[in-house]
Amino acid sequence: MSSTSAAANSVLFAKSCSEAASYPKNLVQSPFSRSHLERYGNRLHEQSGRLFCEEGRAAVNLWDYDENIEESEYFLVALGAESEADIVQFEKRIDTILADLQSQHLGKGILLKTLNDRMTLISSLMDYQSSSATLASKSLAQKAQSSAERMEMMTKSMHDIAERTKQDASSVRIITLVTLFYLPGT
Repeated sequence: MSSTSAAANSVLFAKSCSEAASYPKNLVQSPFSRSHLERYGNRLHEQSGRLFCEEGRAAVNLWDYDENIEESEYFLVALGAESEADIVQFEKRIDTILADLQSQHLGKGILLKTLNDRMTLISSLMDYQSSSATLASKSLAQKAQSSAERMEMMTKSMHDIAERTKQDASSVRIITLVTLFYLPGT
């Protein structure tokens, strides 16, 4: 692996690590709210980002250490020419590890996209449930309003009936008095 490739991987790992550190850590909201879902997704992203960074840094540091050893003037003298195959195998292993880390990083991105899609779906379901509850609440409010209007009309009707009954009672008294006054004379 060339030093430019190792440098590119170092930049990739550093960028991923800084992205992982930029997400909020302490969102305290009620369960099953959007904030709770976002906090959960951010925590997963942060944890996976930290793991990716640690593994990536370890591999890049190992690669840098290997390059520093190779550039040392004592390297060839100490190991000799017979260790060249082991060194090549070691470099291939590091390349494989870095390639694996990059594929895991891509997989992490796919998983995070899936997680975000699921969070959006759940958020949409929560919005739908909230709007359904609002519609049900409006419907109940309208029914309560119409019931109150009917009760008001019934109260007015009962008041009218009471007024008529009062008038009828007065009429009956007058008739009774007139009857009592004229009845003994007949």
